Formats: sequence, structure tokens, C-alpha cells
Amino acid sequence: MNPVPKPKGAAAALEPPRPPGLKGVAVREALIAGVVTSKEPQMNVVIISAPGARAPYFAHVGDELYDAVVKSIKLDTVTFALTASASEGDPKMPREIVRKVRPTPGENNK
Repeated sequence: MNPVPKPKGAAAALEPPRPPGLKGVAVREALIAGVVTSKEPQMNVVIISAPGARAPYFAHVGDELYDAVVKSIKLDTVTFALTASASEGDPKMPREIVRKVRPTPGENNK
């Protein structure tokens, strides 16, 4: 018997372990460090940093994060399409999230 009781609701609050790498980074945690654009849109790259990551991740259109997919990469914005599992719990949640590469001071980038 464990002498330390578990807090109520602990089982519901536990999240399954995330996969390693970019697929383990949630959109809300992803910080856009920069973008590299090209004349060929499929060559565009977004540089994503995440808390606890040793190095940044380089993602292209179609690359998957934990709860989203990179939909488009432009010079000033990156668009993420939420996966079904991320948006099924809250019908008011947007299906796409547009993040600015260089937010203006005081602007919330989430």
C-alpha cells in the first residue's frame, strides 16, 4: 500500500507520453524562431524551438507536430492545421492556427 495518497483527478490529468522530436511538440508550445523562404513553396522551412529541446526543429509543409500539421509557410506567417484529436474536445477551437513570425511588441503570438 502506498503511504502517499494520489491527488484526486490525477488519472484524468495524466497525458500519455509524447513521441520524441517534432512529433512531440504541441502547437501551443512551439516558438517560431524563423523561416527560410524560396521561390519554390515546397522548399520553405520553418524553424521551431520548443521548451526542453536541445536544438531547434526544421519543418516543411506537411510535417506533423503533436496536435497539428504545418499547412503553409510564408515570409511573415506560419499556418498550422489542427488534427482531429486536438479539436474534437472543443467545437469552438479553430481548425487552423496562424502564427506570426515576428509579432509586434505586446501582441500575443498564441
